[in-house]
Amino acid sequence: MPQRHISRDGLLALCDAVAPEVDWAFIHIPRTGGTAFRAVYGSGPARKPSRSQHPSDGLDAAYLFAFVRNPFDRAVSLCAYLHPAESLKLDTFRHWVLAGCVSPEYKPLTISSPQARWLDDRVVRVQYESREFELPAVLEAIDELRTTIPWLNTSKRTRDWREYYDDETRDAVVERYAEDFEMNLWSTSII
Repeated sequence: MPQRHISRDGLLALCDAVAPEVDWAFIHIPRTGGTAFRAVYGSGPARKPSRSQHPSDGLDAAYLFAFVRNPFDRAVSLCAYLHPAESLKLDTFRHWVLAGCVSPEYKPLTISSPQARWLDDRVVRVQYESREFELPAVLEAIDELRTTIPWLNTSKRTRDWREYYDDETRDAVVERYAEDFEMNLWSTSII
């Protein structure tokens, strides 16, 4: 599948090509920052598909985009989100990962599905980790008045995501999110 993740310069060029008169649509992949985007722009053009359809089905917008996130960081965020009563502990994460909560078997789109299953070759990918550089250009394409959005719904954790991993949990997440790592945006090593 051709990759549509592009540099800031590429995003600015794309913005010039589509803004402001051409329509757009946002594909909301869980635990990538989409709640913040939806809080600002409402549910209007944002798209949260049913489990039986591909997120871009029926979208003819000239500019489709989604936030994507390092699968290691996203897995920690997802576990913290699913265990909201406590600040995420190392043993909670380890048990969750190794118990198969991120098993690689195919399922329809769910909160823990690989991000690649939400995307097709028309969707521009805005990296969560680079949002301070990439997001302003995206916002310029859809809203000339806004250059940033507030980040909401953040995970309850006190550690950096790297601290949650050992070799076994790293391998489990690499297996589960192989499709995401194949987008070549992230390394499969924990540095």
